[in-house]
Amino acid sequence: MTSCQESNAVVVLTGLGLALMAALVAYLASLGGSAEDGEQLLDQSYSVSAWPFGLGIHSAATLPLGEQVLRLTVAGDTPEAPLEPANGAPGAPATADGPIVWWKLAVGSPGQPPREAALVWYPKEMAASVLEQAFGSLPAASPEDLKQAGGPVVVRSERVPWGELEVPLVHERRFGPGARFHDSVRVNISTAGETCLLYVMWDAGLPGSVELAREVLAAIRPR
Repeated sequence: MTSCQESNAVVVLTGLGLALMAALVAYLASLGGSAEDGEQLLDQSYSVSAWPFGLGIHSAATLPLGEQVLRLTVAGDTPEAPLEPANGAPGAPATADGPIVWWKLAVGSPGQPPREAALVWYPKEMAASVLEQAFGSLPAASPEDLKQAGGPVVVRSERVPWGELEVPLVHERRFGPGARFHDSVRVNISTAGETCLLYVMWDAGLPGSVELAREVLAAIRPR
């Protein structure tokens, strides 16, 4: 792994990365690892009946600070298409010479399946801070409050049933480069002695869905 890759990993998973899953996916795509590695990692902690939406294990990797990441993708999926509403049309983010108006970004059709998912296991020494950032100190901003650089907005936060447990879930929309947003849903699926989060991600411009994310969650059971 190169020093550049290590730097990217640290940024993604210990700084911005609890919600910026597009960056995580881009980083993981540059790593080695195989589906067989992913199966072994998953089997240590969870059993899965069948992944929904055509998702399947793509690869697994261990990052520089010890995080272990299992990446799920849709076989044969094409690269993410950019969201490019015509300037001045309904839903356009800005005028030709004006600032980005985040709340005017075009939003795609609801109910689309997620593009990718990931399970991330965190080392014990990171567990408390990771859980606090992911489910404790949530941003209170709305799209109208964001500066030109964008940022995260919590769409929905709740506890949902998972087997016999109730676990915290956050649906977040991150506005950023290219005047686009990415939706992701994260869920705490930690078990005794292990801190693990499930992330479910959608293409740029598509609204995420807690209900669809829960279908991914429902496929996972702790051993």
